[in-house]
Amino acid sequence: MDPASKLSDRHKCFVLESLEKWDDLDLDSKMAYLQAMSYLIVRSEKRGASFRELLNTLDVYPDAMLVSELMTIHNSLFEHYDTEKRATLVALPKQLGTTLTAISKDSAE
Repeated sequence: MDPASKLSDRHKCFVLESLEKWDDLDLDSKMAYLQAMSYLIVRSEKRGASFRELLNTLDVYPDAMLVSELMTIHNSLFEHYDTEKRATLVALPKQLGTTLTAISKDSAE
């Protein structure tokens, strides 16, 4: 068996074991886990964290490098918040120009 297949098989086993552990949790534990993860991930992504910074925030670096879906979440949220920031940066000069025009009109009167 080639190394890539071994890695793929280990990843599948890791996912299945993780899902089994999830099924063993009670609803309160699942809700607390989801709340904590959601809060930490969104807070990090809003700050523009790199993937490594996200893993450090979650206190799982470097072990969580194997969680491929976490990279997918990071990339999607990074793109979302980066687009939001860029839109704000484009709108800011327009808002500033409107404000300065209004101020100069007021001072001229």
